[in-house]
Amino acid sequence: MRNFIKNKSKTLFCPSLHTTQRNFASFLNGEEVKERSFSSCGVEVKRNEANKFESITRDDNSINYCLDLFEKYSKRIEDRFKKPRNEIKVIVGMSGGIDSSVTACLLKEMGFNVQAIHMRNWDNSEEDPDRQYCTFTKDWNDVKLISSKFNIPYVGSSLHPVEFIDEYWNDVFERLIEGYQEGITPNPDLFCNKFIKFDAMLNYAKQKCGADCIATGHYAQLETSNNNQNLHLLRAVDEDKDQSYFLAFVNPKAFESSIFPLGQYLKKEHVRRLARDYFKFPEELWAKKDSVGICFVGKRKFKDFLSNYVNTQEGNIVSIEDKQTILGKHEGIPFYTIGQSVGLSGMKNKWFVCEKDVKNNILYVCPGEHEILYRKECIISNCHWLEGNISPDKNYFIKIRYNQRVPMPCRLEPITSNSQQFKVTLLDDFKARAIAPGQVAVLYEKNDLFNELVCIGGGIYT
Repeated sequence: MRNFIKNKSKTLFCPSLHTTQRNFASFLNGEEVKERSFSSCGVEVKRNEANKFESITRDDNSINYCLDLFEKYSKRIEDRFKKPRNEIKVIVGMSGGIDSSVTACLLKEMGFNVQAIHMRNWDNSEEDPDRQYCTFTKDWNDVKLISSKFNIPYVGSSLHPVEFIDEYWNDVFERLIEGYQEGITPNPDLFCNKFIKFDAMLNYAKQKCGADCIATGHYAQLETSNNNQNLHLLRAVDEDKDQSYFLAFVNPKAFESSIFPLGQYLKKEHVRRLARDYFKFPEELWAKKDSVGICFVGKRKFKDFLSNYVNTQEGNIVSIEDKQTILGKHEGIPFYTIGQSVGLSGMKNKWFVCEKDVKNNILYVCPGEHEILYRKECIISNCHWLEGNISPDKNYFIKIRYNQRVPMPCRLEPITSNSQQFKVTLLDDFKARAIAPGQVAVLYEKNDLFNELVCIGGGIYT
C-alpha cells in the first residue's frame, strides 16, 4: 500500500489532572456554575432573564454527596484491583486536552500512583514542512506543562513522547485509506481505540511501566456485576458527551485494566470549571476546544488531505429519480459520503448523495430529504460483541452514528450462525437517515442493575 501513497502519517493522545477532596468541596460550595443541573449532587442551577447562569449556594448534604461519589469511586477501584490506592499504578493517557488532564489530577489527589503517557502516532515528516497541520507540538507542550505543574511524572523524555507510528499506520491508517479507495466511509476513531490506545498503549503501560491499569478522559462508564466478576461498558452520565460509541470495538479484556473517572459522574461543564477555577489551568488549556475529526488532518480540508493517498477520477453526478439525468461532475467517489450535500449549478434546492456506484464511478443524488435517504432496516457485518447472548426476541437500542444523542429501539436478526452478520430493524416510527457503508452501528441494551444503557458492541454497515 505504501507504494502508491505520497505521504505518511501519525496521531496523538494525552493525560489528565489533579484535585483534593476537601478543596474540591470548597470549590463546589459557592462558585457560580455553568450547567443546567448537577443532578448527581441534587443541585439545580437557574438562569436569569439574560439567559446567564446564576450562582446557587449548595447545602452541606449536596457537597458531601459529591465528595462521597469521588471517594466511593476510588474505593471501588481499590476493590477492583484488590490493592490500596497508593499501590495502584495508573498510567493516564494524556492528549494535551482538558479531559485527560483533569482525569490525571483527580486520580493523583485521590491518592493513586499516577504517571502520564502521551502518544505520538502520526509522522508528518513527509508533509510540507512549512505547514504544521497536526497540533502535536502544542499538545505535547501542554502535557509537559500540566505534568510539571502538578508533579505528575510522564513516560519518555522531554523531547520524545511514546511513539506508536508503525502500529497506527498498519492497523488504523491503511484500513482507513483502503476503505475510502473502495468507496465506503470508515471510522478511524474506533480502530484507534481498538488497536492503539487499548492495545499498544495498554500493553506498553503494563509491560514497560508496570501499570495496574490505564485511565483516559473518555466519557463512558465501566461497571461491575456478579461480585466484580463481570465488567460492563455503559453510557456516560453526561449523555451529550457520551463516548461509549468509540469504545464499542475494544477487546473487552482491555477494560479489565482500564478506568474512566470522568464518565462515572461528571459532566463536561464541571470538568471545564474544575480546570479553570480550582486547578487554575492557563486559559489556553481550560478554554481549549474539544478535538473533532482526525487529529493529523488539522484545519485543512479533508479532501485535500485524502487526495494525497487515494486514486480518484472525475465522474458523473446522476439523479436517482431516473438514474439517467446527468446533473454535474464529481471530483472522485472517495470524497463523498451518503447524506452529504452536493452543490449543483443552477439548482435552487439542496441535493444529497444517496448512492455510490464505485465500479462505474457514478454518484447518485436525490433532491431534498428524499425518502431514499431514510431506512428502517440495515445490515451490519464484522460484528464485535462485548456482551453475549444476542437474541432476536429482545429489544435493543442503536446509535447509527456518534452524533445521534439518543439511541433508537431496534431488533436484531442473525443472518449468519457465527454472530458476525445481523439484520437491524428499527422499531415504532423510527427511521435512520443516511446510513453509509463502512460506518459503525453501536448497540445497547437495558440492564436493571444500572441507570444507563449497557454497550453490547456493534458492527459495520454493508
